[in-house]
Amino acid sequence: MYSIGKFSSALLALAIVILAVLVGPSPALAQLAGGCTCPAGAAVVGPTTCSMFHVGMFPATCTAQSVNHIAASTQQLSFFGIEQIFVSTMQAVSGAGYPGVASMDILDNVVPYIGSEEEKMEAETLKLLGRLNGHAVASLAAKITAHCNRVPVIDGHTECVSIKLSRKTTADEILAAWDEYKPLAGRNLPFAPKQPVQFAAQPDRPQPRLDRNRERGMAVTVGRLRPCNLLDWKFVLLSHNTVRGAAGATILNAELLASLGKLEPITEAVARA
Repeated sequence: MYSIGKFSSALLALAIVILAVLVGPSPALAQLAGGCTCPAGAAVVGPTTCSMFHVGMFPATCTAQSVNHIAASTQQLSFFGIEQIFVSTMQAVSGAGYPGVASMDILDNVVPYIGSEEEKMEAETLKLLGRLNGHAVASLAAKITAHCNRVPVIDGHTECVSIKLSRKTTADEILAAWDEYKPLAGRNLPFAPKQPVQFAAQPDRPQPRLDRNRERGMAVTVGRLRPCNLLDWKFVLLSHNTVRGAAGATILNAELLASLGKLEPITEAVARA
């Protein structure tokens, strides 16, 4: 048993890299982090966040759930260089917290506004995909724009993403990058998904009802990968916002912190108190 000790629960709820699946781990950050490039946050923790664990630095706020999910689907693509990102979200009502959105507002409707969500998504994505310089984070030098919408779905955030990469990349290379992304493999963390990013080849997937519970709700499902006439590639991603984006990610963060020796045993915490 472990106690969070001096770390607040908000610190544990680290948002993972917005583009976690498209932006791969940085060798410099991996070295700083002692070789750890593991995903843990609301979707997948990237090298910057993992490095923070190792140097004892923790973000003071939680990343938007929508940011976590896009991060999980883009981190591994950093190997190809990310220059521009366009994302439009369809976010479940549970993302607004209990009791959610009023039924007369959301039934038979789409609300094209979520307060401060777009600003968070644009700022935090680049920060989570950036680099750790000492005790400060240098955001990724890329451009991003976001549209965030509330839709009549109970659980599961869906995001349509277009991305421009600095290097010519094939669909097979992107699929391979997603498939090979297993940053927590071998750590034996109970809540870690075996395959954090899963590709659905069906033309009409992912869908919240069919895909949000993959890996007990801890996986990000990606589908509809195809060329983009405006940027380079576009795809659709889906993740369970209250599991991968919240409670489950917090548990996974705690498991990772414990495995790194960052949590104080509860017996010592009680004795010290």
